[in-house]
Amino acid sequence: YICYAMAVSSSSPKELSRTMQICLVAQGCARLIMEEEAAVLYYCTRNSKVFKEREEQYLPFADHCAPALERLIEAFPRYVPIGDLEGLTKEEQLVVANVLYQAGVVIAKNG
Repeated sequence: YICYAMAVSSSSPKELSRTMQICLVAQGCARLIMEEEAAVLYYCTRNSKVFKEREEQYLPFADHCAPALERLIEAFPRYVPIGDLEGLTKEEQLVVANVLYQAGVVIAKNG
C-alpha cells in the first residue's frame, strides 16, 4: 500500500489544500480497523434503502496512516487542519484528505 486507496483525480470538483480543515460528515460514519499491514477505514456515507444492495464501503491505507485517521475520528465534531495530520508527509496529508473528501467521508472548510 502507498498511503492512499485510490489516485486523486485531476478533474476533482474541489482540490483541498494543506491550509484547509476537514471533519467527518457524521459521528460514527467511519471505523478504523487494522488488517495485516493496512489501516482500513470502513465508512457508511452512501447508504441504500435496500438491505445489502451495496458492497461494504472501505478505503485501505498504509498502516502508518492510522494515527492521522484516528485523530479525524476522535476529533468529531471539531475540524482538523490537513497540515496537522501527524505521521504523514506533506504530500500524503493532501492525498489522504482528498481521498476522504472524494469518498464523501469528510467535509472541508478554509482554515
